[in-house]
Amino acid sequence: MPLAQVMMERLNSYFTRERVRELNADVFAPGADLARLAFDNQIAKTDWEKSVIASIPAGMQEMLRALIRHNLQREKVLSITWAWAPGYDYELNVWECPGTAVSPGGITVLLRTRYPLDVHPSTLGIKRERSGLTRRRRAFAPSGRARR
Repeated sequence: MPLAQVMMERLNSYFTRERVRELNADVFAPGADLARLAFDNQIAKTDWEKSVIASIPAGMQEMLRALIRHNLQREKVLSITWAWAPGYDYELNVWECPGTAVSPGGITVLLRTRYPLDVHPSTLGIKRERSGLTRRRRAFAPSGRARR
């Protein structure tokens, strides 16, 4: 089982219908460090696991933080089910089912990332070379002439 999936399993234990109400919404104030929160609460048990969480784009971390905080501040708090799947880039999908007469409702969050050991091209330090981009453009220029 990939590391990210193991951390999601740990995370799920905090957001069950029974335990979610014990969480403090103030901990998820704007700008809260999710990697630090995960480490402090044993969701991420090593510095390396903490770094995996920290690698999630900042905008997505803020979306997750806001989702949790909003849920904890509402009158009827919903459980949150967390899931991970492998992907090429980062992707976040959220579903919310409001409570009904036959179901208490819930939120599901699916986070897609690369495998934690898979290096993302953005971390390789590769810089675009203008000459490389120019060469590609010339190959596809109309009537064989290069655009400048």
